[in-house]
Amino acid sequence: MAKKTLTPEEQETLRVMKMQEGDLEQLAKDNESQHEQLNKMGQRLEALKERARSLAQAEGVSMPEEHHYPTVVGKEPTKMELEVIPSWESLKERADNQDVKGHPAIEDFLTSEEINKAKEQVKSIEDEFAKLTGLSKRDLTLLHAAIGLQTARWMMIPNKPFNQKAANWLFGIVSTIAGKTAGGTPKGIEDKSGKTALPSMVYDKAFKNLKQDWLQLPAAVFLQFQKERAILKKVASDPAQEPAMEFSPEMVGDLYKAQYQQLLSMQDFSVVGPQAALPLMTNMVIGLLHGYMYRPDVDGPREFYEARTRKILTLSNLIASSSNIVYTASTELWAHIDTGGLLIAASRAAQDGAYLLNLREAFEKMKMEQVLEKELQDIDSHFKHLPTKKD
Repeated sequence: MAKKTLTPEEQETLRVMKMQEGDLEQLAKDNESQHEQLNKMGQRLEALKERARSLAQAEGVSMPEEHHYPTVVGKEPTKMELEVIPSWESLKERADNQDVKGHPAIEDFLTSEEINKAKEQVKSIEDEFAKLTGLSKRDLTLLHAAIGLQTARWMMIPNKPFNQKAANWLFGIVSTIAGKTAGGTPKGIEDKSGKTALPSMVYDKAFKNLKQDWLQLPAAVFLQFQKERAILKKVASDPAQEPAMEFSPEMVGDLYKAQYQQLLSMQDFSVVGPQAALPLMTNMVIGLLHGYMYRPDVDGPREFYEARTRKILTLSNLIASSSNIVYTASTELWAHIDTGGLLIAASRAAQDGAYLLNLREAFEKMKMEQVLEKELQDIDSHFKHLPTKKD
């Protein structure tokens, strides 16, 4: 079993357990000694009976018949009073007085069979967590689409080749927030009056609008998702996967809210837009799309579904960043390196890794507490007059 750093309280508990282990060993020795004494007494008694039978037979006297009364089957064992349990303070004091040596580990108190059983329990919990957070076929479909969007996003930077369809899809969302049409290309799109607007101006306008209303992006993504289903063709082909017909703020999860706060920290969107804010907004778009696909009856608890969302974000960011590095290195156009995207990818990997780790620890703790609860119920069954639990 894996070693872990124990807290002072846990070390103190193990010292008390070590002391009690000594008590149990002494009790076992005492029981064995008493058992041997009882066996000897039984042998002497049997010898006396045999001698009495021989004497009675010699004198022609009949011995009375022995009666052995059966043990009552199904009788409930006698329960103990709570007062027989020593206080924790007294146990700690005994451990200090006995000067328990060394630094006992949990494994010291377990047999090889118990250790193997514990390992099996841990593996079962890990397998269950992996199943809850593993990517489904729907998730993999979105992952492929997310990789396309992430790649199109860094290719949208001026003077770079890009996937026209995926790039106008992203700009459709940005321009919707900015209040402009999605005509033209990312190098210059037309507003409602027909005038050409540079991307930096569109970024700035979209950011200002989004800063005033945090629901602008979720609503724009929902609208674009309704219009452009080609990117998620396999998902959209299943009627049960289609999102609700009307947008609702309840459809927005905690992940988006955290990303929105990060976006607000970028003061000037027109300056940092292509390099940092656009990669972040692309992640927000992908996260929202996956969130709109959530079905509680199929996908389970929301926190585990969000773990799958974060996996999609991390993988798509890393793959897109890798493709950017390969492209830049092969063409030796080092000015085209997607610095902002690389920073966002590193940030996502750190944040999502921490989320998964914390979620895993919380899940394992919950499962172990369930096991402990069963053990405590078994312990309680040996005592009477237990205090009732208050709400």
